Amino acid sequence: TGSLEGMRNLKDLNDDRVTVGDGTSIVAEKIGDKIITIVQEDGNERDVILSGCKYVPKLGPFSLFSLTYSKDKGYKLGNEGKSIILRKGDFKLKFDRIINTKSGYVCGILTKGKKNTDVANSTLEKSSLVDVNYFHELLGHFGEQKTHEIANYYGVKFNSCSDCAKAKAKKANVPKSISDEKRSKLPGSVSF
Repeated sequence: TGSLEGMRNLKDLNDDRVTVGDGTSIVAEKIGDKIITIVQEDGNERDVILSGCKYVPKLGPFSLFSLTYSKDKGYKLGNEGKSIILRKGDFKLKFDRIINTKSGYVCGILTKGKKNTDVANSTLEKSSLVDVNYFHELLGHFGEQKTHEIANYYGVKFNSCSDCAKAKAKKANVPKSISDEKRSKLPGSVSF
């Protein structure tokens, strides 16, 4: 890839080169995992992590994909018409963008970069004692289901968060008119 966007777990490379289609060899500076969203021609999107992705600044806005590396990782190579298909289990990646050349065509995929959203790594050990509200706050008041899953993983007992309950609460309807017996007798006060 020619961009560090979406890259994580980066390590510097020393004198590592990548050979491109015309036989030219260009320098790869880093290696890591790249998080991307693949947009298929039918509009379906899928987030994937490309492990062992090399950062090669001279590629510019383009990325190259090694089919042989994928085959070595257990992916099956096939086709549907002109499109190249990679499969592993229930995962299917279709190179469905056909780019015509002078002597044939090249298959590609449309991707959208993902901003690196990692903010911290876990420092809790399983079954460590943690204040539930602090734990939930650390997760950014995550949805309740995901918070329970994470809490279960770490052995943290989690009850509903009072701040989240307040945020979900709805205000009671205020009637447009109030009968005289329910009306407050003191000006400026409210009766319930």
